Amino acid sequence: MAGEDDRRRVLGYLNERFGIPESVFDDYLLFRRRRGWQMMRKCDATPRAAGLKIAKAGMRAFRKIGAFVKPSTRLIQSFGGLATRARIEIDH
Repeated sequence: MAGEDDRRRVLGYLNERFGIPESVFDDYLLFRRRRGWQMMRKCDATPRAAGLKIAKAGMRAFRKIGAFVKPSTRLIQSFGGLATRARIEIDH
């Protein structure tokens, strides 16, 4: 599981860049992988699965590219509707 520093770093970025509050992700777990972070919604089964050897869980949320953190397309598709900054509205 990702530590508090990682959590503040990536979720703080979403808040700063897109205006998505960190509190939106209170019900989600963040897992650190080699070059990125996976995100998974908390559920009752999560503690029971903690003892299992799991290769991958949840959706890729962020990747580390050099010194930068890049949100995944899937994350932006899932939570982009909550953005209040860096947003463009297109009329049909």
